[in-house]
Amino acid sequence: MGNSMNRVILVGHVGAEPVLKFADGDNACVKFSLATTEHYRDRSEELQERTEWHNVELWGPRAKPLSQLIAKGAHVFVEGAIRSRTVDGEAGAKRKFTDIRARDVLLLGRRTDAGAAARRGPGLAAVERAGAFELDAASA
Repeated sequence: MGNSMNRVILVGHVGAEPVLKFADGDNACVKFSLATTEHYRDRSEELQERTEWHNVELWGPRAKPLSQLIAKGAHVFVEGAIRSRTVDGEAGAKRKFTDIRARDVLLLGRRTDAGAAARRGPGLAAVERAGAFELDAASA
């Protein structure tokens, strides 16, 4: 029973602007979609491409700075766990969703546009180093 693990590692591109929400007033959560694309050759040696979309969420004090740092198109590394949830849909039908509960998100690169830079604003003191980011005390 003790030999099990729920761990996922994804590297992909953010599909839409992240959404920051708060639960219980101060418990921050940032949610974003992540696209991962694999390339392979089929039986006839034709190059194929398949994109999977993942719903990612990160909870806690890093959620707000992360929501200001990443933008649509950003290239990110996500490490976390798979979480499933069931929601009651229309006419009593149950819908099952699979999400990624991130433990760590690292910015590998970002789309360069004025909108993303404006969203980050001057108040976020982020130092990008080796694909990761650190936050100083002033920005937390």
